[in-house]
Amino acid sequence: MEDDHDVNAAIFQSWQRKKTKYEDEITRLNKELAECRKTLDKVQKSVISGDVKRRGRNKCCDKKGYDRYQHMNGDILSQFSKFKMFPHYKFLRPAYLIYSPENQKSLCYKINEIIDKPPHVQSDIDDEFYWVNYTVPMINKKYCEMRSNFTTDVKKMYIGE
Repeated sequence: MEDDHDVNAAIFQSWQRKKTKYEDEITRLNKELAECRKTLDKVQKSVISGDVKRRGRNKCCDKKGYDRYQHMNGDILSQFSKFKMFPHYKFLRPAYLIYSPENQKSLCYKINEIIDKPPHVQSDIDDEFYWVNYTVPMINKKYCEMRSNFTTDVKKMYIGE
């Protein structure tokens, strides 16, 4: 009986140590999760408020990290920009950057109608993040390329080649 009691006590202490170890691990992971959520909130707020200025032509050139949705959307946006927008607007107005999915006359609304969003874009915040970080740079890149081609053609006409 004493041996059974000692064995049970040893097993109980072993379980208590494991339990304490796992509780400490859970506490550490919860703190890490809280820090990650704070960082995510800061990034989302800065992107939504427009504090992040990444609108250059080369911001979306690295297509290695793109998934199939982004490749498809790049082609769709390229065709839309080339055939629908560029013939009417040679230069984009600053309002094209604005995320306004409810306004049927906005560029955001028109483009959201034709592109396929990845499955992870589910909420409005994710949608706006996708607009600011993927869609707008793709449009900007295509417009820079088309304006460059247009300028080159005009120079060739002027020079007489």
